[in-house]
Amino acid sequence: MEVQCAIKVNDSGMDSGHFIFSPVFKAGIYPERFEYTVMEGESIDINFTTTVPVGCISSNNIIRAHCDQNFYISQPDYDKSTIQCSNNDGGRNIIFNSEFCGIRVRSLDWEENKILKVYGFIDGLYNYRDRLTYIRISTSSTSTPNEIWKDVKVPGIKVKVLDKDVVLKNRLCQSFNDPHIRTFDGQYYHYMEVGEFVMYRNNKGPYWVHALFTNCGFGWAGSSCHCGIAIRSRNSLLVLRTCQSISRTQKHLLSQPITLLRRCDDSDIIIEQTRYRYKVTLPTGTQIIFTISSWSKFITGISIKPSIPDLEEAKGLCGFPNTVKNPIDDYMHRENGVVNSYKEFADSWRIDNTMKDEQLFVEEPTFLSEDISVEVHNKKALAHYCVCDQEASSTVSLDDFNTLHCNLTEATDYCVENSQSSTGSLSSFYTGCKDTVKTRKRRSLITNSPSSIEGDDDFEFQPLTYENDVYSEDVYVPDTFRNGWTEESARQACLESIRNAVPSNLYSDFGDLSEDFFVQTCTMDIKLVGDMTFLADTIDAMVTSIIIEAVRNESLYIEETASGNETILTYITSLLCPSNCNNNGNCTSGVCICSDGFMGIDCSRQTSVPPSGVSIQYNGICSSKTRSCVKTNIYGDFQSTIIWYKRRSFQILQRSILYTSEFEILKAEFRNVFMVTVELKSSRRKRSTQTTTTPEGYEISLSNDGINFGENFSIIIYDEDCYSYEVNIVTIGISVGIVLAVAVIVAVIVLCKCKSIEKKIPMNSTSQCKTVTFTDLETFYPESRSRTPVDLFLVKQK
Repeated sequence: MEVQCAIKVNDSGMDSGHFIFSPVFKAGIYPERFEYTVMEGESIDINFTTTVPVGCISSNNIIRAHCDQNFYISQPDYDKSTIQCSNNDGGRNIIFNSEFCGIRVRSLDWEENKILKVYGFIDGLYNYRDRLTYIRISTSSTSTPNEIWKDVKVPGIKVKVLDKDVVLKNRLCQSFNDPHIRTFDGQYYHYMEVGEFVMYRNNKGPYWVHALFTNCGFGWAGSSCHCGIAIRSRNSLLVLRTCQSISRTQKHLLSQPITLLRRCDDSDIIIEQTRYRYKVTLPTGTQIIFTISSWSKFITGISIKPSIPDLEEAKGLCGFPNTVKNPIDDYMHRENGVVNSYKEFADSWRIDNTMKDEQLFVEEPTFLSEDISVEVHNKKALAHYCVCDQEASSTVSLDDFNTLHCNLTEATDYCVENSQSSTGSLSSFYTGCKDTVKTRKRRSLITNSPSSIEGDDDFEFQPLTYENDVYSEDVYVPDTFRNGWTEESARQACLESIRNAVPSNLYSDFGDLSEDFFVQTCTMDIKLVGDMTFLADTIDAMVTSIIIEAVRNESLYIEETASGNETILTYITSLLCPSNCNNNGNCTSGVCICSDGFMGIDCSRQTSVPPSGVSIQYNGICSSKTRSCVKTNIYGDFQSTIIWYKRRSFQILQRSILYTSEFEILKAEFRNVFMVTVELKSSRRKRSTQTTTTPEGYEISLSNDGINFGENFSIIIYDEDCYSYEVNIVTIGISVGIVLAVAVIVAVIVLCKCKSIEKKIPMNSTSQCKTVTFTDLETFYPESRSRTPVDLFLVKQK
């Protein structure tokens, strides 16, 4: 408020003069000025001066030390035109480096200036104009000595935010099969080594991205393909691996990829999955995009889009991103600084078997098992940012309000909508945190998955191994073209294929891509393998680059095509779907939305065809002592996110099988394109008349449309306290009926009417424990291919 005093003479009640006014006194709390400018990721200080004391109930300084007045800050949503949630980055403008959403003025130091540090929020967009916002200051409650401050309103402080993300335009690191790499600053090189390598590392998090390379198979000497990616974000870890072993001359793939997420802090990492494509966002706004091939099971390529905090910080195979794009120092050796040889540079970022603290593809990475690996959970050790979108209310606990609004440790944040919706996608991964790692049992039972049903999300880790030829230099690499190819014919085929798949104006206008580089990589691949196998990976790398850049260009969300019926962004991304969705769907944001009856990344598959390559977890054996056996994971190639399963339950009696329910059709839980989960409990089950506790199980088949189901497979559930089994692996080929315990050939099951004899529990004199052997079914019954399920399990007693 503005305070002014006035006096005049009053002589015996007679008005004898005019008022004489004092100068205007500005009472309140005032900023140094009311307009400021800040750059994204950088900060400014706003100085506040208080001209009125903060009252207290006592003049004693010990008591006055506890008297203060809070002035709360908020930022109303003035700039409605800002594109919200376009890249998982929130649509804010500024944030505050403060203990809480406000300024605290104490009774003892009210005359001292107070500083509010304001940061430009990094929104991950190339803004088409400056962003504007206003800071509002108010009080929501006052004490009796401070009634003067009640409902005080300070004029809004205008803050202009200048874009800095634009310095990252067309700055993208990519590695695509058969590894061709470009750095953040645009340096291209070809690196065909195998093993675990550091793609990207920013120790401020720390944030790491490691990649696994192994031979591509098919007899392609000297080839190298991605078979794993590991992303560390502070104390959390995401791993996706498709290979069992690393080799320079052969490929050894897992039957199904391993996907593993260990996360204790929800702010560490955001994961989005669209069929075979994954997009991972780090707290800094850095994004990692990778795709798994549906036919080869290799990761076709890894793309890393840097953020402002990566400038002058990140290192690895992706190079060293300068503030101003300059590839001169991209070959930044791990220890020796800048070197001239790309091989010397890249070799230095290999993770060998002596680097135990850096290995991310082992069962228990060192940083997960340390008591205090990163101080991220100690919030006082980190920068402390407040969002302050809203004004604190007198009815809300100040501690709760500050916990909600002052929990950022970076000058950027995830989009609230996307971070909430993506929580559901975490069911794609086995998940756990550091405490779980410490208590993991023999089969790495992880029990705190968001989708876990009664703690039955079981995961058996398959260790990564290295063949003896990993470091061998004695590998023949073809130095001439074969299979009728020449350098000229290969180059021409690559050029035509690339131009047919990706309109040339798109990769020149929106990706700043070098056509010559991609044609060169395609030609090199043909020389290496003798065909165009890797062309799809090359095109996918180009499409990914264009989409990454397009979705960051804010103007493309606003500008419309000449027809005026869609934005430029919508138009661009509608041209980037594989095979134009084969005319069986619509292309939206580079993703095929298939018409009814079709599925797959290019809508080429029919939903009437059941899932292929189906197998069951642990070969269909479940011990009720180790697991609750109320659900099981099923592996396969799942082109649709909607998978149906048909099941019925049975019991294995002494000489027959008894079905205890009718078939029922239910929807499976889609985890990822290689795994679904089905529940086993059935409300329609009938109990056997036998008093003996016997093994039981379920007959299951899968479907993409709920009508056409594939072959039946089964899971057997038994109690280890009463039964035991031993396993020998041979092959059973049964085309009719169900396959119970596919890989279990010798299973010795003790049928007991009581507890195990080993526990020395008194037994009924009339009861008997009998041993029934299920052995090689085709040995006992050569005609088993045509026998019914009941016939198959009519086995002889010993």
